[in-house]
Amino acid sequence: MPDIFFKCGWCGKHLVVDEVGVGLEINCPDCKKIVVIPKIRFAHECPQCSERLILAYTMRGETLECPSCRYEIPQIGVSS
Repeated sequence: MPDIFFKCGWCGKHLVVDEVGVGLEINCPDCKKIVVIPKIRFAHECPQCSERLILAYTMRGETLECPSCRYEIPQIGVSS
């Protein structure tokens, strides 16, 4: 299963987990607060390597480094 990218609703840390964890509660590694792995998500393709990324809607507008090619993708999911 693919990874899902999301961010902690408390401290804003970017997190990534295997998609099988959707709906589960985890502790944020930074602030230690409980975070629910979001169910609502969208796909975004890396413009550099075409890797398909699965992201929570909380990631919309964030900058993310592609895990495959390390390309920095600015403003994920925002139309120009």
